[in-house]
Amino acid sequence: MFHILRFEFKQLLGTRLFWWVSAILAVSIFFAIYNGKEAMTAKKDLVKKLKEEETKRYGKFMLDFDSLNAGTKKVKLPWFQDPRTPLTVGMFRNSGKYAILEPAPLSLISTGQSDIEIFYSKVSYLTDILQANNINFENPFNIATGQFDLAFVLVFLLPLLVIALAYNILSAEREQGTLPLLLSQPMQIRHWLVAKLAFRFVFLLMAMLTLLMLAFTILGIDFINFGFFQLILVITFYTLFWFALSFFINLLGKSSAMNTLLLLSVWLLFVFIIPSVANMIATSIFPVPSRVELVNAKRQAEQETERNKQAILKKFYQAHPQLVQKSEKEQTDQDYYREYISLHEVIEEEVSKVQQAFDYQLEGQQAFANQFQYFSPAVLMQNALNEIAQTDSKFYKTFQKNITNYQQKWKAFFKPKFINDKKMTVESFAQIPVYEPTTKVGSSFFGQFSGLILFSLVLGLLAFARQSKYQNIIA
Repeated sequence: MFHILRFEFKQLLGTRLFWWVSAILAVSIFFAIYNGKEAMTAKKDLVKKLKEEETKRYGKFMLDFDSLNAGTKKVKLPWFQDPRTPLTVGMFRNSGKYAILEPAPLSLISTGQSDIEIFYSKVSYLTDILQANNINFENPFNIATGQFDLAFVLVFLLPLLVIALAYNILSAEREQGTLPLLLSQPMQIRHWLVAKLAFRFVFLLMAMLTLLMLAFTILGIDFINFGFFQLILVITFYTLFWFALSFFINLLGKSSAMNTLLLLSVWLLFVFIIPSVANMIATSIFPVPSRVELVNAKRQAEQETERNKQAILKKFYQAHPQLVQKSEKEQTDQDYYREYISLHEVIEEEVSKVQQAFDYQLEGQQAFANQFQYFSPAVLMQNALNEIAQTDSKFYKTFQKNITNYQQKWKAFFKPKFINDKKMTVESFAQIPVYEPTTKVGSSFFGQFSGLILFSLVLGLLAFARQSKYQNIIA
């Protein structure tokens, strides 16, 4: 067996195909990781700037607050810039604190939904979550063409490299007339075939993992974490699946050209056709309303609220008997904004009904599509990589729910101050809500990893069951 492996190693080194595969793999991995690092660095830099801006803004609030209370403020501030006014701190343009979804340690390996979903939002009393969903869109060209990330290399290119290495291991011997010579050796041909495939599998896997660690090290990326261990696992079994498939195809006794055609057909099926069919079925069963409908719903709610303005305000003042409704001429700015807030809450309630219907359809669509991942190892691999990178849609949907929960806390804190015209104090500044994730995201990595193992196991068993027909293949 050892001399088989030694001969295989020499044969690989002497072929142009081996060097082409090695070069493509090395360049692809380095370029993909570099792209991912650039995107992750840009996000981290932006997060740093946002935090600095927030610290500076609220630091100025506190300086103005202290100087106004001490009577040392030389320039009189207008009421809407006075930090003692709750509206200034909790609702106006300069108010609000950031809710941020920090990039995961290995977010660079898979773009996932990160190019079309938000990872931060400035939350204040009047934050429009519908509008916030559109503040972080990627370059449309990048969205249309897709990001060249490590997930693309592993899901799309890796199977092609495996096919290039393994499509003709047996058929080439038959076509070159060397198979009878192999049969004359004191070994069973199935052992020879398994040894060749196993060697190429281990060689490709080790080369890939070495290149990954080398790229991470050169680019200064910390990869010593549990996510990298998960990455190794899914790469191993995804690669094993494609080698097992090549093993099975070789045992069918077809020509090299037919083997190539069959393997590429399966690649197209798993990588393109099944995901496309799953998406088509999901969108037909769970059609998601257009974002235009949400915008129209908001506009209609605003118009309806304006028509019913007096009735709405009447209920508001009945609920707050300590307040007196004034005419427009008698109203102060604080009176105006109290009424504005009450009307805005009615609009939000109406729009939220449409938003809930939108979210329900979208969640149903995604849940249905996820069931199809077990029909394709490529989809399982992509979802597993998104899970490791924490760029799957569920992470962003959960983040948006956390933003909503945070805004509710913000409103609960500031509304009594708005309504009752209470001034901000040192204690109330210290009590301003800070964003903390309230909903955790469950992991689905185990199911995806188990699916890859199952695919590899089934193909391996089919291939070994095929061994009994070797005589027919040779003939």
